[in-house]
Amino acid sequence: MKKKFLSLLLALTVLFSSISVHSTNIYAADGTVKIFLGDSDTPRHHKAIAEGSRSEELSFALKEGTVKTSSFSSDNTNSFKIVKENGKTYIEGIKEGVGYVTLNIETTTGKKYKERLFISIYKGTGTYVGLFNANADVYRGASTNADVENLDDKGDCKKGTKVNVVATCSNFYLIRTMDGSVFDDDKDTGFVEKKYINVQASAIEVDKTFILNVGDKKNLNAKILPNFASDKKLYYSSKNERIATIDQYGNISAKKVGSTNVTIFTEKGALQEECRIVVTDKSEYSWEEPELASKNSKSFKIKANWIGNKKIKVKWKKQVGAQKYIVKRKDGKTKKFKKVTTLSSKKNKYVDKKVKKNKNYWYKIVCKKDGKNVQSNVAKAKKRKKIVLTATANNKNYIKLSWNKSKNIKKITILRKTEGQRYKEIKTLSGRKSSYKDESVSYFTKYKYNLNP
Repeated sequence: MKKKFLSLLLALTVLFSSISVHSTNIYAADGTVKIFLGDSDTPRHHKAIAEGSRSEELSFALKEGTVKTSSFSSDNTNSFKIVKENGKTYIEGIKEGVGYVTLNIETTTGKKYKERLFISIYKGTGTYVGLFNANADVYRGASTNADVENLDDKGDCKKGTKVNVVATCSNFYLIRTMDGSVFDDDKDTGFVEKKYINVQASAIEVDKTFILNVGDKKNLNAKILPNFASDKKLYYSSKNERIATIDQYGNISAKKVGSTNVTIFTEKGALQEECRIVVTDKSEYSWEEPELASKNSKSFKIKANWIGNKKIKVKWKKQVGAQKYIVKRKDGKTKKFKKVTTLSSKKNKYVDKKVKKNKNYWYKIVCKKDGKNVQSNVAKAKKRKKIVLTATANNKNYIKLSWNKSKNIKKITILRKTEGQRYKEIKTLSGRKSSYKDESVSYFTKYKYNLNP
């Protein structure tokens, strides 16, 4: 009996041990499992990735045992996802946010292991000056407690330290030291809680000209750049308040005909911009000119369209009894029409070659017949279909530009600028092209593009 009891106890012990082995769930705090990125042999617990970019190849090492199955997963698929290509695994950033990539391993003996990588997906902002308003820690990721297997903080910055702010991620800024100094991980970048950094304004954005009628009111919609600057307060002043006044919120009130300048500035005048306010009377927009139009004369219709960006074609229906046509033009709503040319009664169209691209023009035709002058309607030259430009950042160090094709374009010039800079020409292509790869770009830099067809 005693022998049978021992045999049963031994069987239960074996069974219990077997169950224990197969249900073991070890978090790899002791280095049993290590996650690597790219060719580096240093285990990783944090990874920062730009929106639209990919990480280096993911891999891992198991200290003991033989791997039966393994998988990487994302716990925030709105911000980043796991991508597999050609037998390799990557993390792809989608939009700003944080979360974990979890590695799950099961061995041939049934043991299960987990290891985690804290992911910070950041949105590049361009480079702006930030000033620490208090002593603060600098972190490896956009979290003060990522709960991974190494310290989250990697150094600190003292109050008054100036840094470059290059990206945002949730409640953190990604910063870069100005003097090239590095933190504990030998990098000059790190994450800092936004509340500890005052981002300085770099520019004021506002339209250069506003045309109003007497009595009109309009807001300037002036903006501080960047839009996440710590102090967005703007101040306004009008040079001639008899013509136009402006209140503390940027609302213009047009008082009398004339023009004046409005100054927009930040505290102590650190930044300032000017815009022109032109105040007119509604009657000045009328196309009727008594010296040319006979009283009660009927109007006829004309059309004006751009041909490419160097010519404007004006067309109308021939008028019965016409003796000649006078083509008139103006290049501003407040300006008067001027004679461009006189055409015979046989003509019903005119191509104006003396125009400048990106400028607005208005036309009208005066038809002389039976001793009277008959005016057409006023036609604003219509521009061709707008070209829509899109730009997509690629992880292979280039930005791809794409646009819709437009007829009658012989060439397209691509212009580019960074924050605070002017547009510069970077490439001229055939008008048949609809895409271009810009490979002369740098990380952490925000670019703006324009097309000049």
